[in-house]
Amino acid sequence: MDKNKNTTLPVYRRIAVDISQDIVSGKYREGQKLSGRSILSSQYGVSPETIRKAVYLLKDVGVFDVKNTSGVYLISVQKAADFLMQFHEVQRVNNAKNELFAWMERQVSETSAAMEKIQFIINASGRLNKSTPYTPYEIVVPPASAVAGKSISDLNFWHMTGATIVAIERGEQTILSPGPYSSLLIGDILYIVGDEQALNAAIHFVADGGNNPKQ
Repeated sequence: MDKNKNTTLPVYRRIAVDISQDIVSGKYREGQKLSGRSILSSQYGVSPETIRKAVYLLKDVGVFDVKNTSGVYLISVQKAADFLMQFHEVQRVNNAKNELFAWMERQVSETSAAMEKIQFIINASGRLNKSTPYTPYEIVVPPASAVAGKSISDLNFWHMTGATIVAIERGEQTILSPGPYSSLLIGDILYIVGDEQALNAAIHFVADGGNNPKQ
């Protein structure tokens, strides 16, 4: 996917749009001579060359007539209106494309997160078949889980799952019989006990970031 889809409108084109808006609003009339390039460059705070590009862009679409000896003349208000309409239509198309790209990026991100959860549940469920209600079962808190940083009490872990956390392994430290105020961190290995239904509920609870697995 192209990461450089958002482009900046060139200065001379923005000036051409601004001049066209002035024309359509009635600031200039057909046949009127516009200010010289030096005055326009001072007005817009750009170089005369930038003004030249803006003027010749409008000349090419039939808005201006540029005479080398006498200057720039407005010849068509309608052409200025047409230029503005085309410009806004292009902007709408570009905005729609950018919104589509942003939506696609969100979809990729959400799909990736969903796949991580699915893989986590598949791996955990496979180990579950080897477990018994009296043998502690291991669940690793994954990076995407929202249970990280919350205490066992805040999560209502037993109430939500029916499983009991009997120990937490955190690096080289093992916390036996963690109290209700013990927090869960990413990478923690939770040792839990419970029947098959409770263990399945705990697996989904950790993977889904603390959402009620019974809903």
